[in-house]
Amino acid sequence: MSDQGPGIPAGFEEKVFEVGFSTRTGPLHTGMGLPVARFLAGQAGGMVLLANGSGGGCEARIRMPMNARA
Repeated sequence: MSDQGPGIPAGFEEKVFEVGFSTRTGPLHTGMGLPVARFLAGQAGGMVLLANGSGGGCEARIRMPMNARA
């Protein structure tokens, strides 16, 4: 999944996974999405990977082990 935003600023690679952290404002931007995704993936032995896109924006991938159970 990717977006068209400015990407992750240098030094914020881990901060984006902190509960409540968001660079946006408004009621829909609670800073919960990435922490919840990381927690759920981690419970199944997986991980969430983020990288800035070559043309801007951010790309998110979730990697799960082959033997992960839902």
